[in-house]
Amino acid sequence: MSESEQPGKASLAWFRKVAENGNVIAQEFLGRAYEKGWMGLPPDAQQSSYWYERAAKTKSKFLNPPN
Repeated sequence: MSESEQPGKASLAWFRKVAENGNVIAQEFLGRAYEKGWMGLPPDAQQSSYWYERAAKTKSKFLNPPN
């Protein structure tokens, strides 16, 4: 099985795609994945912070809608 065919790579690509489209669950998952080094990702504090911050901004849009 080639690297591009590995299930983990396909899952990460899916999580990244939906996270980039505003899915807060996927954003939080990517934050945790980069924090902990899950799914073959190297731990990366910068990427982890990026996805956690993006999730927080996404949540705030729903919790504080414009009037």
